[in-house]
Amino acid sequence: MLKIIAFAILALISLSNTSAGPFAPAQNPDNWSDAPQHFLIVGLVPGLIVGSVWPDLHPAAQFGMCSVPGLFHEFEPSSGNTWSRRDLLVNSLGCGVGLWATHGFRIGATPGGVQLTYSVRIQ
Repeated sequence: MLKIIAFAILALISLSNTSAGPFAPAQNPDNWSDAPQHFLIVGLVPGLIVGSVWPDLHPAAQFGMCSVPGLFHEFEPSSGNTWSRRDLLVNSLGCGVGLWATHGFRIGATPGGVQLTYSVRIQ
C-alpha cells in the first residue's frame, strides 16, 4: 500500500506545474530564478520518496525513478514551460541529495502503523 501511495505522489508531482501558475512572473527560461523550486519540488521530494519506499533498488534505478517528475515537467509542452539545461541540472542535484539523505532511513509497515527507522554504520 505504501508503494502505491508513493507512486501516486510521484505522479502528482510530475503532473503539477512547479511554478506559481498564472501568478508566476515572466522569466527567462534559462536563468537561476526558479532553481529552489526545481531543487525542492521535482528533485528533493521525489528523491526522498524513492529512497524511502524503494531502498533495495540499484542506485541507478532509484535515480531514474527520481528523475521522472523533473524530466516530465521540463519536456511537457502543455505547461508553457520551455526546458533548460540549468533546470535539468538542478533537478538532478535535488534528486541526488534526496536519495543521499534517505541512505540510512527505512520505512516499514507494522501492525500498528508505519515505522520510520534510521541507521548508520560507524566504523
